[in-house]
Amino acid sequence: MNEFQEPIHAPLFMNKVLYCSINNLCKIFYTIDSELRHEDVHELYGDHSEADTRMMLHAVHAVLHNFGNIVVRANDADVIISLLSSIHHIENSHL
Repeated sequence: MNEFQEPIHAPLFMNKVLYCSINNLCKIFYTIDSELRHEDVHELYGDHSEADTRMMLHAVHAVLHNFGNIVVRANDADVIISLLSSIHHIENSHL
């Protein structure tokens, strides 16, 4: 995650936002006036040992923050089942 904080990476984030989770932490990376910024995202901190459940947390967070359509792409049945069980938490959204 530290690697993304280098100013040389700022052009990669133009008009984009990246959420990066590692261990219990989550950071958001974005640019303002070509300057790379990053902040902690406390509501996405967690001790999820599996990426499957963390993906659901991120999908719900994205919908609640009006990111628009969310696409979860997976070939793992566990991800699909988790997604279907989480969809009731997401009202009036496109998943």
